[in-house]
Amino acid sequence: MNSTDAGASFSLRGIRNRPKHPNRLIDVILDRNQNNTSKVHQINQPIKQKPILLSRNANVTVTSSARGNLGPPTVLNQIKSGKDWLKDRWQAASDMHGSAIPGSHWVMLDFSAMFHNSDGAIRITKVILDWETAYSSDYRIESRMDAPTTTGGENDDWCLLFDAGDEPFGQRNAYPHASVEQHGQSPGVKERLPLHVIHKIYWMEGVRSDIYDEKCLSMRYLRIFIRKSARGWGVSLWQVDVYGYTTLLSDAIEEQ
Repeated sequence: MNSTDAGASFSLRGIRNRPKHPNRLIDVILDRNQNNTSKVHQINQPIKQKPILLSRNANVTVTSSARGNLGPPTVLNQIKSGKDWLKDRWQAASDMHGSAIPGSHWVMLDFSAMFHNSDGAIRITKVILDWETAYSSDYRIESRMDAPTTTGGENDDWCLLFDAGDEPFGQRNAYPHASVEQHGQSPGVKERLPLHVIHKIYWMEGVRSDIYDEKCLSMRYLRIFIRKSARGWGVSLWQVDVYGYTTLLSDAIEEQ
């Protein structure tokens, strides 16, 4: 039976219309029913995107709980990462001896300005934390869609994505996957200690976890909540890189 036979039913796919939103694809489907009348249906489908570096964007702002004695938190997402040991890293310390500012600390990335109040969000696939030798192995990576009203508490309505304190870093069997790399020599100490301690955390589409809710991977705000330093000095970061892609806020809502 071919498509001209009476009573034939078929769908014609492949007609693509340009969507209003750059991250949506419109499938136009022509259905011919048994009465030989046609109906056109439009189905919105998310376009699968290749993850890109999202955080080094002029519209992404970085704030922190402490100014510290070195660079401002804005160095954490400067377009070209710096190498100056004094100017190009953020440190929650009060002096050049690295004396820790008491308490827990946080760094927050605000992606909301990327969307100019439109129906948009980011969906992350990877976070890279480039610590100095004054690193932390006891911190949380958290997300939220709406602007936070408070920023200081550990559990103040943020959605947990990763808890580095669950297992020794580099020995994790749990998901999300995480790895650690070290290189260089810190000029601030005589003993052999690395200049960079790099933590890489990965999330995969469709993988279920008891640690986090997958819908939390879509966000406008990301926070690194640092409980304590691994070495006793004030924690210090060179760079925070967030990879992923942009998506529609309605997509994130549908996942709930």
